[in-house]
Amino acid sequence: MHSPQVNENKCKFVVSALVLVNIILGNELLSTNYNFIRTSLLTLQMYLHKLASNE
Repeated sequence: MHSPQVNENKCKFVVSALVLVNIILGNELLSTNYNFIRTSLLTLQMYLHKLASNE
């Protein structure tokens, strides 16, 4: 059983992480030169979305 505070913190973390991932994915140079980083970020993004929807 999670307290509301824990859920709120988890939501803030997920949102922050998604913003960071989107910024990195939006960096054309990075995504062109480092496909493995891009792939792992996309995997992380999917995981975070799953985490966010499993409230």
